[in-house]
Amino acid sequence: MRIGLFQTYLGRHEQPVYPLGLAFIGSVLHHHQREVLCRDLNIYQSPLQELEATIKSFQPEMIGLSLRNIDTTQSRDLYYYYLYFQEQIRKIKKIAPDIPLVVGGSGFSLYADQIMRDNPELDFGIYREGEETMQELSVKINTPQAVVGLYYRQNQTVCFTGSRPVLDLATLPPLKWDLFSLAAYKEVPGALGVETKRGCSLQCDYCTYPFLDGRNIRKHPVAHIMSSLEDLVFNHGFSRFTFTDSIFNIPQDHAHRYQCLVLFLNL
Repeated sequence: MRIGLFQTYLGRHEQPVYPLGLAFIGSVLHHHQREVLCRDLNIYQSPLQELEATIKSFQPEMIGLSLRNIDTTQSRDLYYYYLYFQEQIRKIKKIAPDIPLVVGGSGFSLYADQIMRDNPELDFGIYREGEETMQELSVKINTPQAVVGLYYRQNQTVCFTGSRPVLDLATLPPLKWDLFSLAAYKEVPGALGVETKRGCSLQCDYCTYPFLDGRNIRKHPVAHIMSSLEDLVFNHGFSRFTFTDSIFNIPQDHAHRYQCLVLFLNL
């Protein structure tokens, strides 16, 4: 199966951020022998033209679209990315009306049911962590009711198969960084993030991370993180990156371990 994964264009040009969530999903699909093409529409001068050209040339059998943010959440610069997300799903369905369109991402998961109901162009929605759900959907596209963690439509009614248990991060294959064009992120401070764990045990009222990733902290195996860092430094020439963990220094021994790894790499 050919699968096209797209990071939604924000609607205006901002500092690019490497689509880490889509990269994890793309790595899983690649590991399971899917033909995967990934595009971050935010790094192109003409994002919607790139979207159309990519779909027409690659001819995917499934299209995945990631909605990372609904808006800026900043009163001095309140801007709704969601409006441009809606524009893009309509454009995709106009270009490829018969291709299954799947949406996921943190922005989607926060309002999953409402987004599915308000946008009939969406065939499927992936709730919270998407690595296992997307891989299963690529196998069971004709029986979506058998895929846990999925929104789908049955007789124009939005259905949900229920929440999937949190993912064991040790089961993930190595992250394939070059699924996206890395050159666009190399010289931008903070554009490329490395994840060492998921989940947050704090209870801050304003924060959505415990909802999205769970309250129990799950760590990536040290060997996996070391491999990712070595790949970035020695194979792709990165000398700086950002740790994307919700709270980096909890637990402290975990944070200290990765500080030592960075020193080992002479960064």
